[in-house]
Amino acid sequence: MFVPEERSFENYLTHEYLRSVETKWSSAVLYVLAEVDGPMSSSEIGREIDVITDVRIHLSSGQVNGVCAQLKRDGFVEIEYTNRRKMYTITEKGKVLLGCFKAFVNAIP
Repeated sequence: MFVPEERSFENYLTHEYLRSVETKWSSAVLYVLAEVDGPMSSSEIGREIDVITDVRIHLSSGQVNGVCAQLKRDGFVEIEYTNRRKMYTITEKGKVLLGCFKAFVNAIP
């Protein structure tokens, strides 16, 4: 259950939606979508991950589509169709989840 009023890191860790993220690449995709001003295609997301990681992590368009399908199912991204292309945008709920990922990483000693 998503509760936007509860903004503490500890509260988000206990919510079912945080445990529902099933892929290790979700945080990378959410990070890229949060950094842009507008929707992105799966190939654009993959290229941006290549740039950020100096091609140490490469996700094909198909892999990005799979990650985004799971994120869409849980309400973390929205999909719109433009000229027969799927375009992805992070939702407010996705921004909260990304904040949880960042807080978790920052909490590691």
